[in-house]
Amino acid sequence: MYYTTKKVFIMKKAVLLSNLLLVLAISLHAQNNSPETRNTLWLDGLSTTSKGWDETPRDLKNIYNYDLFNIISLGGLPGSVYQPGLGTFDAADELASHLGDYENVLGIGHDFGGLVLRGMADGTNNLSAIVLCGVPNQGSKGIEMAIQSTGVDGKSDAQWLIEGVEAITDGYDCEDGCNMVDLFSTWIDELEANEAIFSEMLPGDAPGGDVINTLNQEANLPQIPHAVFWGSVEEFSITSFLNSIYFPNSNVDHITQCYVDNLNAWKEEINDERREERWDAVFGLFNDIKGGIRDLSTEGISNPWSAISSFAEGTIESVRTWLNANNEHDAEMERILRCEAANQLLAINWQLELMKAESVETGTVQQGWVYDNTCEDECAETVGYSNWIAFRQCIVDCEDNQEPIPNMVTYYVTEENDGLLNANEQMLEGGAFPPYHLFNTNHFQETSLYHKPGEALAPLLPQAFEDLFDGSESAAFCVPKQ
Repeated sequence: MYYTTKKVFIMKKAVLLSNLLLVLAISLHAQNNSPETRNTLWLDGLSTTSKGWDETPRDLKNIYNYDLFNIISLGGLPGSVYQPGLGTFDAADELASHLGDYENVLGIGHDFGGLVLRGMADGTNNLSAIVLCGVPNQGSKGIEMAIQSTGVDGKSDAQWLIEGVEAITDGYDCEDGCNMVDLFSTWIDELEANEAIFSEMLPGDAPGGDVINTLNQEANLPQIPHAVFWGSVEEFSITSFLNSIYFPNSNVDHITQCYVDNLNAWKEEINDERREERWDAVFGLFNDIKGGIRDLSTEGISNPWSAISSFAEGTIESVRTWLNANNEHDAEMERILRCEAANQLLAINWQLELMKAESVETGTVQQGWVYDNTCEDECAETVGYSNWIAFRQCIVDCEDNQEPIPNMVTYYVTEENDGLLNANEQMLEGGAFPPYHLFNTNHFQETSLYHKPGEALAPLLPQAFEDLFDGSESAAFCVPKQ
């Protein structure tokens, strides 16, 4: 009796399992072929410049309720069908050859993955629209600086920058764990070590920029609808940028926290007013650089880049002079300031290098009020200079009866960037959807659903997808809700 009962129980479990597998098979079949489900293709860039979409497609489906199927997944094509190491066009051809069973495919690409999508966007396969998020559509000056030899000892501009910054430390050991110069140097070395593939991201006018130049020929622009998401950071943070590289899946900014902890520990070592003044003096100079570049007046300046570079170099030289000439502070204080100077100079110079690829425009801002300068002449004629008190009072009374004129100052406005790509490098004309700005989002945060640009602000990427997927701008991007 026990045996019979157990046998029936096992048979029931087998039937139940069989039914579950049948339901699963039907579900997967529906995912692949249902006209109400949108097939999507998510491509990231190379690991050194893109940390991938991770769980973004899954969460858009399960949390935000979009009825989408990621065709490179456990239920679709294997990940091996996407091989960015083959290069833009060979990777595009390889991937396109596997799309035959999937209709109306929406491609979403970040970084190099977007270039591969562009290589597939000629209308000859089942890719029907593409989304380009943080893609070097015009190439990347940052990549050029990292991998292109300057002809001097075979080093790139970025490697020369690192050497110059390291010279500031003058042999002093900086903190382990969040030594930003070392972390940045490691990242640059990884880019240089993979020069063959990253050279495909070089600007079209740069030596070796053949891929971008080919993609941007009119005949090779996307023949299917395309949309652009572009990122920028208002206040570039080298710590946050590096944390996004080395801790891409963490909600904690480990490097920034390490950096702040070190700063606090260093400040505790400053125990007299003279040291505090020296600390504030150095940090004041760096703040002058960051603010001064943005507010540099155009008056008497014909070359904006030369003006920006000269301003920064002059201020940086003041720091170097101060560090080399001030022998009053002890060795530990010197170590602290040299390490911090190296960190700050790295962040500033990297941004200055990116500016070389930017378009520089002008803006105007009001700085106080001015008068029409007629009061002095009027008072000189009516009162004269002999009674100086009466003359000054006349000017005050005159100005009180005048309407002040806004004092407008023209200044240079540099282009926004995401820490790796400038705004213009991410743009591509002719999109069916207006470019969506992921503000305060660095290059590695552009694939994250959960990056928040500020307190009390919703994540930007889900909103961008919602605006796109509702189809109001173009039905080509429509993704239905479940």
